[in-house]
Amino acid sequence: ILVGLGIIAIALFGLLIAVEQRATEPIVPLPLFKNGVFRVAFGTGAIVGFSMFGALTFLPLFLQIVHGASPTSSGLQLIPIMVLVLIMAIYSGRRISATGTYRRFPITGTALMLVSLFLFSHLSATTPFWQIVIFMALMGMGMWMTMQVLLLVAQNSVDYSELGVASSLAAFGRSIGCAVGLAIGGTILSGRLDHNLTTQLSKIPGSGL
Repeated sequence: ILVGLGIIAIALFGLLIAVEQRATEPIVPLPLFKNGVFRVAFGTGAIVGFSMFGALTFLPLFLQIVHGASPTSSGLQLIPIMVLVLIMAIYSGRRISATGTYRRFPITGTALMLVSLFLFSHLSATTPFWQIVIFMALMGMGMWMTMQVLLLVAQNSVDYSELGVASSLAAFGRSIGCAVGLAIGGTILSGRLDHNLTTQLSKIPGSGL
C-alpha cells in the first residue's frame, strides 16, 4: 500500500510540475526554486514541520496515557512551549531588526529542537514533570527561533511582486513536513503499541495471549 501511494504521489508531483511549467500565471512559480536562499528556507521549514508537529501531537497523548493527565490538563501542560515561543519570537525579531543579521537564529533554533527531540525520545513513566517542562521549553525556544525567521528569510529573498507566493509556499513547505511527520509518527506509534501491548499482556497470568 505504501509503495502504491508513493508512486501515486510521485506521479501527481510530476503532473503538477508539467502543468505549472506551461501555465501563464502559475500557482507555484517554479523559478522561485532557482533561488538558493528560498530553497533552503523552504526545505528547512519542511524539516522543522516534520519534527515539530510530530512531537507536539503525540506529547499530549503521552501525558494522558502515561502520566494520567486529563485531555484538558494535557493541553494546559503545553503552556511552557507557547510561553517560550512568544518570548523568542519577540527577542529574535528585535535582534534581527537591530543587527540586520539572522543566520545564527535558525542554526541555534534547529540545534535546540534536535536536543529537545532527543530528550523527548527518553521519556518514560518515571520521568518527573519538571524535566518534561525543561524539554518543552527547549522545543519552544527552538521553534520560533527557526519558524518565523525562515519565513522572514523567504520573504526577503524574492522580489516584492512575489512576496505573497513566497510566504504561502514557505508555510506550505512546513505543512508538508507536518503531514509527513504525523503520518510516520502515527505509523510508528501504532506498530510499536500493537507489538508491545501484546507482548506485555502475554506476561500476565490468565490473559490468554
